[in-house]
Amino acid sequence: LACRHVERSKGYPADRSASDDCALAAARILMDLYVAGAEERVLVDAIVAARYGLALSPTNFQFKLLLLRLYRMAGAFDALYDLFLQLEVKHILLDTLSYLIVPQSCEWAA
Repeated sequence: LACRHVERSKGYPADRSASDDCALAAARILMDLYVAGAEERVLVDAIVAARYGLALSPTNFQFKLLLLRLYRMAGAFDALYDLFLQLEVKHILLDTLSYLIVPQSCEWAA
């Protein structure tokens, strides 16, 4: 996976950086390939790329939102729920982002 070559120097802030776009693009392309009919390992590769990017840039919300979609596709509700809680969604934003988790909550609860 090409994202493993993206690293930060010691003391570099964990904020969003230009290298985040590489990991986001890789994960998004892999997700699109999976949606187009690729094997499940492609979805796993997309999750790995997004998680690696999140580890390098923990304050970048784009990785978290992408991971929510990927976990939903994979049926990983526990990981989806844990990540949703990390977003610390409150009040009006809950209405905006609840579509990411509510339909699967109902589906898996049955």
